[in-house]
Amino acid sequence: MDNERIIYTEENLKNINCNCPNCGSTEIEYDSIYKKLRCKYCKTLFEPKDLNNVKDINLLNERVIGSGARKITSDEHLITIKCVNCGAEVVLDTSVATHTKCHWCRSVLSINNRIPNGSVPDAILPFSVTKEEAIEEIKKFVSDRKKYALPEFIEKFTPDDVLGVYLPYLLVDAKLSCLYEGKGTREVLKYNITKYDTRTDLEIYDVYRDFDLNIDDLSIESNNKLSNKLGFRTNNIINSIMPFDTNNCVKFESNYLIGYTSEKRNINIDDVNKEVEKEIKKIAKTTIETTTMDYSLGVEWNKKDIKIEGSQWIAAYLPVWLYTYCEKIGDKEIVHYIAVNARTKETMGSIPINNKKIFIEFIISEVLCILFSAIGYLLTNFLAVFLLFLMFPIAYYYNDKSKRYRNATVRYNYEYETNRKVNYKEFKDVLYETRIGVPEEDSMLMKNNNLY
Repeated sequence: MDNERIIYTEENLKNINCNCPNCGSTEIEYDSIYKKLRCKYCKTLFEPKDLNNVKDINLLNERVIGSGARKITSDEHLITIKCVNCGAEVVLDTSVATHTKCHWCRSVLSINNRIPNGSVPDAILPFSVTKEEAIEEIKKFVSDRKKYALPEFIEKFTPDDVLGVYLPYLLVDAKLSCLYEGKGTREVLKYNITKYDTRTDLEIYDVYRDFDLNIDDLSIESNNKLSNKLGFRTNNIINSIMPFDTNNCVKFESNYLIGYTSEKRNINIDDVNKEVEKEIKKIAKTTIETTTMDYSLGVEWNKKDIKIEGSQWIAAYLPVWLYTYCEKIGDKEIVHYIAVNARTKETMGSIPINNKKIFIEFIISEVLCILFSAIGYLLTNFLAVFLLFLMFPIAYYYNDKSKRYRNATVRYNYEYETNRKVNYKEFKDVLYETRIGVPEEDSMLMKNNNLY
């Protein structure tokens, strides 16, 4: 895929505001109730503009890049302000405001901290979840975790401080041709020859899959504060509230930013191209796995040929409601986030833990187990052993609570949840060999060696 082409998704780079079709006014805002743009002057409602020139995935035969995913603009109204407190870079439309708040730490930002601007995106996905709805979701999330939350967090919990923010993503479409050849093995019958000798009858098949795969809107975070690859601890919370209904994206216009903050894109396509290719190949792998589940001992692939025939990259703003809390531990500060997908209400966050309470409860529970097991020993050895074994699930329970409050490892599964369409050109499973009475250790070795 050596060819590359730019598509221009905007008619005029100098004018990213739209006009009212009724009176011509540029005083436009997005109405999240009617899902339309509204003229603030004559109150006319009208539809957002569709993206221009975006290609059908079936027609991709080169790398296509939206102009917003490549070009850097110095638009006189859209500027980027660097937060002096946490270092975040926030986009501000100076035609409607001269200051804003940082959506990460809520510091007030002024245009005095202006820095060179990043790219204006090709597309934007408007907010459809209201602030009131987001507040309710955040309250529910916190309420479910009050028992072991830090008391100071509950006392200072002010969900009204939630901020709406547009975060930058690269949306990737890809057209693949895939060819898989291998040997699949399944158990037909398992039986015992003697008490210690288990045998298995196996069938081995020639497995052949030749198919085209279209991947639609693989969504990649395009700011290094969100990117997992660059080691920021906030990214998993934002990542976990995906997916977004990106098929409803519209042409970007700065009117959508009114009442919200936004973060600029600072990651280029070349920075994430290798990672995207890995994700694309994982999607192909999980797609093929759904067709080989009958092979209980797996499939050993002799040939895997995956070619990316074409791809399309579009820069987009996607909407999130964000609540932040700063936990102070000595001289250190840990910032916790609760995020709500502003399209689906999917909510995830990090809650500061009352470690002292968890530790005390854990110690009391373990001591009681030891005490009761000692009493149980006087009655029966079995009861004593049973009570001692209770120590392990109790330890697991409190460890699980800590994980559930911090949610440090939650991730969006790109390989399973990304939209795709498969077209099989050839799909064959032909019996190659039958093996009778295979020792159990040999069949298990075969399973371990097979590549799924």
